[in-house]
Amino acid sequence: WINGTIACVLYLSLSLFAELWGIPFLTTVYALSKSEAANACSLVYLGWLIGGPLVGYISDVTHSRKIPITVGCLLSTIIISIVICFPQINILLLKWLLFFFGAFTSAEVLCFAIGSENNPKYLLATATAFTNFLIMFGGFIAQPMVGKFLDMLWSGNTINNLRIYAKRDYQMAFLILPVVLILGFILTFFLRETGTKKNQNKKAMQIN
Repeated sequence: WINGTIACVLYLSLSLFAELWGIPFLTTVYALSKSEAANACSLVYLGWLIGGPLVGYISDVTHSRKIPITVGCLLSTIIISIVICFPQINILLLKWLLFFFGAFTSAEVLCFAIGSENNPKYLLATATAFTNFLIMFGGFIAQPMVGKFLDMLWSGNTINNLRIYAKRDYQMAFLILPVVLILGFILTFFLRETGTKKNQNKKAMQIN
């Protein structure tokens, strides 16, 4: 449960931000065009693309699963807090921040390794499936939750019968991201480290 919850909050960088609410957030808070906002959101995916293999390599070299996940949770919290709370930053810096936001949250991939390495072989598929279930369930809950928060904050303005949300509405609703990432950061201290154990098993196999 702890491992899957951490994976869930890290994956919200994609399911909550890049996939759904990132474009309206950036068009409203940063006054970007829809195409500019879409390009900025794509940098989160690019961060995952580069960060995923890199964080796996770092984990193997350092023989630690927990440390990259802990660092990823902490730094991604700082980055998304800057994006939400300081919309006066220039667009180039915003794009770099979104790239690194994706790179650091890509530490989520290590949660699958922890899930499998912390369980006996006959439970590997179950552990992996359960981790993935919590990841998808988190997106299922968080996506409409942001919409509910926006509705609660809505001032009543409409254009062509469509609700218009203010910049502050998006900023307040998006605070869910740093809050859950902080939760993930705290939970990492309760994870059971498996990287060292895996390295020891490899050495034992080489000796045999």
